[in-house]
Amino acid sequence: MIAAPPVLIWAPVGRDGPVIQRLLGDAGIASRACEGIDDLLRGLDEAAGAVIAQEGLLGADFARVDEWIKGQPSWSDFPFVLLSHRGGVIDRRMVALLGNVTVLERPVNQTTLISAVGSARRARMRQFQAGEHLAEQLRMRRALAEETRTLGILNQLGATLSAELDLERVVQAATDAGVALTGAEFGAFFYNLVDEKGESYTLYTLSGAPRSRFDSFPMPRNTAVFAPTFSGEGIVRSDDITRDPRYGRNAPYSGMLEGHLPVRSYLAVPVVSRSGEVLGGLFLGHSEPDVFGESAEQLMAGVAGQAATSIDNVRLFIAEQRELEERRRAEAELQRQRDEFLTLANNISSLCWLAYGDGTIFWYNLRWYEFTGAREGGDFGWESAHDPLVLPEVRRRWRHALQTSERFEMIFPMRRHDGVYRQFLCRIVPIRDETGQVFRWCGTHADITEQREVEAALEARVAERTIDLQRALTQLEEEAAERERVEEALRQSQKMEAIGQLTGGVAHDFNNLLTVIMSGVDALRRPDMSEERRSRYINAIAETADRAAKLTSQLLAFARRQPLRETVFDAADKVGRIVEMLASVVGSRIRIGTDLKLSPAPVKADVIQFETALVNMAVNARDAMGGEGTITLTVDACRQIPATSGQAALPGEFIMVSIMDSGVGLAQDQIARIFEPFYTTKAIGKGTGLGLSQVYGFAKQSGGDVRVESTPGHGATFTLYLPRASKTDLAVEPAPEVESVEGGGRGRILVVEDNEDVGEHASQLLSDLGYQTVLAPDAHEALHLLEEADEPFDLVLTDVVMPGGMSGVELARTLARSYPDLPVILTSGYSDVLADEGAGDVELLRKPYSMDALGALVRRLIKPKVERVS
Repeated sequence: MIAAPPVLIWAPVGRDGPVIQRLLGDAGIASRACEGIDDLLRGLDEAAGAVIAQEGLLGADFARVDEWIKGQPSWSDFPFVLLSHRGGVIDRRMVALLGNVTVLERPVNQTTLISAVGSARRARMRQFQAGEHLAEQLRMRRALAEETRTLGILNQLGATLSAELDLERVVQAATDAGVALTGAEFGAFFYNLVDEKGESYTLYTLSGAPRSRFDSFPMPRNTAVFAPTFSGEGIVRSDDITRDPRYGRNAPYSGMLEGHLPVRSYLAVPVVSRSGEVLGGLFLGHSEPDVFGESAEQLMAGVAGQAATSIDNVRLFIAEQRELEERRRAEAELQRQRDEFLTLANNISSLCWLAYGDGTIFWYNLRWYEFTGAREGGDFGWESAHDPLVLPEVRRRWRHALQTSERFEMIFPMRRHDGVYRQFLCRIVPIRDETGQVFRWCGTHADITEQREVEAALEARVAERTIDLQRALTQLEEEAAERERVEEALRQSQKMEAIGQLTGGVAHDFNNLLTVIMSGVDALRRPDMSEERRSRYINAIAETADRAAKLTSQLLAFARRQPLRETVFDAADKVGRIVEMLASVVGSRIRIGTDLKLSPAPVKADVIQFETALVNMAVNARDAMGGEGTITLTVDACRQIPATSGQAALPGEFIMVSIMDSGVGLAQDQIARIFEPFYTTKAIGKGTGLGLSQVYGFAKQSGGDVRVESTPGHGATFTLYLPRASKTDLAVEPAPEVESVEGGGRGRILVVEDNEDVGEHASQLLSDLGYQTVLAPDAHEALHLLEEADEPFDLVLTDVVMPGGMSGVELARTLARSYPDLPVILTSGYSDVLADEGAGDVELLRKPYSMDALGALVRRLIKPKVERVS
């Protein structure tokens, strides 16, 4: 049992207060002495009664006491025990003010006091019980009303959701119901539609606040507060979200933005589809803390479930409506296609039909009935239209197509309704379903009677034209061969003109070289020469011989006859190499300089034509300077060929090779004709006019062009533009191996050389290297020596060009067949001899050769064989 509340005592004068408190305590009645009128008024609500001395209430206190008494609940009538003055008059106003009052006159009898206070206390306790009963009834009525309201909202929501097929109204109804059920100030539904960054969700509906309150704020992101809802982990409820440890920890924002709806109480419920997909979330908020309890959480779980079911139903309805609409469109499209097919099939010139997968025909087009004369819709007797002689073969092929599901194609005659047979090309193709099985066949019969007649006539005409064309082709081939011969002759004549320009300079240079060699030999014959001077003369002769060999090699390579062949080479390297030969062409009074701004400078063109073009431009520059002046060769890259008066600029990657002279220059009318064949500004007999035309033709043939810049009296610059190639395509020329060979060689070598001096010299070199040699003047004698030799030879050294009807290359082929293990070395002064005569992999030693080069090659070929024999 709960202890009764104390009785208040207010007796400020004398010892009445402590005495009354003691007496009540002796009687087991709890009491408390008040410290003033304010203390009294504060304790009345919870007290079991009050004992007040009349002198404790002053007139000024009446209003405050009256206010408290009038403010009592309906079940309360607070009992007072008023102690009047001894022998005095009772203040009636005070009695009226206190209402439920028992007046005791002092001196107060103990028994009377305890009885009055006990009665007042018991009455007050009964009042407390009545008040609690009334409060319980009120709570029950309020709970019933709230439950009735909740059920009404839920019923209304259920009715709305069950009847609504608009997704937005469904979500809005669920959001409004959530706000009404939980007492939230505002609520929202965010659809689980993540943006491209995987962060933001889409606002769908809002309740309790205008949508404009969210327009200036970003959508919620995938933060620690929102993520559990959108991932479907569960309900998130917070009495004060601002104190939640997950709140405000996601940059760039630290909590709610300024101007955002104030949120303290927070409740978020995921809306999950039957399939487990999180459709979105219901979010409720209130500006005060501790608004949402467990009941609100349970209610919102039910609302979210109803919303999810309704959203699923709406989505299913929408999908069904789309499917129905698609089906209607598909049916309409199918009907349209069927109408188009029938229109097309009935208006084409071919006979057409359709059959089931087993070959049973169920439809013919109108052309079939018109051709056969059969009644439309009658029996499908397709065999009656076929020639009886051909019908068995048609049946056999048709059965084969049905068995193998292959297409059918055949030409056969068919009888028209008037009895006339026409030739038809029949094609039957299978139509397959999604599993690949044939469920239809489509057959067409195209009347090709006129076509066959035309083809027969065409075949006759083609045969006639074929004979005519063969004759014309033969004539064209002859003309092409003649044109090729003329073009080759033109190219060779252009080259020979350049060679003619070379001849004088080369002869002059060669005489200089011979002077060094001959004078050196004469000096070496003197017996009194010191070793130091002898060594110096020998070195000078060797160096001069190397220069002569290099000059001869360049001249032979330049003069050789071969078809045009494009290769990738370094134009800067070629310019650097040909300068020495150009010096022989232009003469000693002309200085030649180079400015290689780009190296390597890869181009794809014919090397010989390139060198010929450089010689022709150099000769042109020489003649323009009267044999004295300066020529500068420049190599650089550019991104376009500049425009001229008659040609537009040509963009691209190009290598430009320029030859600038200090000559008399050219007028504009001369520049316009400078590349015409046989046009020349030189005196009669001084030039053919073919040199610069070769430059122009080579540039155009190589995909480039040539430009001229000149002013009379200030020289001219000829620039050759060639397409730039890739550096990776440049062929790497191997460095020559230098090997010093001493004597001590072993083996027998057959030397085949028609020039007696060269043969004797080669034999002497090999003998000095330690080899035994036998000299043969031609290939036939060499074969005879090989056959009659008592001791086998270990190697054959043969010249290429020899008399007697058999060249060195032919000898090498013969030896490869008869003596496959016998190594052969060909010697020639022509670098392209093997390519021209096709000698395969036979070793070539180019003339002139040194003793070291000869010894190294012989030792490499003969050494393994000699070692195996020994």
